[in-house]
Amino acid sequence: MQQSRPAVLATVVTACALLTACAGSAGSATTVDTAPAPQQIMTASGQSIRLGTTSSIVAVSEAIRIGADSAYGLLLKVYGDLQIPTTTLDSRQHTAGNPALKIRRRLGGVSLIKYLDCGHKDGNPNADSYDVVLHVVTAVSGAAEGSSVLSTRVDGVATHPVFGSQAVCSTTGELEKRIAAAVKEKSAAK
Repeated sequence: MQQSRPAVLATVVTACALLTACAGSAGSATTVDTAPAPQQIMTASGQSIRLGTTSSIVAVSEAIRIGADSAYGLLLKVYGDLQIPTTTLDSRQHTAGNPALKIRRRLGGVSLIKYLDCGHKDGNPNADSYDVVLHVVTAVSGAAEGSSVLSTRVDGVATHPVFGSQAVCSTTGELEKRIAAAVKEKSAAK
């Protein structure tokens, strides 16, 4: 049985959070899970090709020394600061993000090439010149008393603005780190 993308994401983020919480580490941990992920690619001639591939779903997890409710509230502020509209909000599950953010070139004042690798065309990074649909979702889970774990997953698809050819984007890990660092910074300022 094939799961939907949100179901796979929820499973991966939950697993990452649990693994990180069990490890008891105060630093960040990168968890990689491979799952079947059919990709639909649009060729320059307009044909659609569906590929059954195995991709790496990466969630970057970071332990934070505040409770899950407080961390979730700060996370929402961080998303606002980064100019990421939160279209997915679940306060019960402490999940927030945007699974289909349409952007071009910059996010929160930072070039997309810092956050995404969408391949290159003619020596130039596609993240700099293509239209990108970014998937960024963060889950906050409770860990030991007074602490929590932030797990963020980022990926995307870049589309050539004229020809419509597409490229799958993978994360560099920098956006996940920036989100976690900003939540930690806001918690220290409280």
